[in-house]
Amino acid sequence: MRTTINIQDRALQLGKRISQERGKSLGEVVSEALVAAFGESARSGASFAFDPPVSGDGGLAPGVDLDDTAALLDLMEEK
Repeated sequence: MRTTINIQDRALQLGKRISQERGKSLGEVVSEALVAAFGESARSGASFAFDPPVSGDGGLAPGVDLDDTAALLDLMEEK
């Protein structure tokens, strides 16, 4: 597929150098780099671990269910 993108000069120079070294077109190098950087995580639905900061003794207040967004909104509106 043909498309036009704007990239940093440094990225273009790197892409051109790699394409010459590997004997591939610039488009092939860019495509491979995008798939390597984003392809697997996007297809597998992979996510990163997130450990939210807590204050005090840590943990949630009694009765708080992070999976119940409606209840969370109600709790936030009370304060």
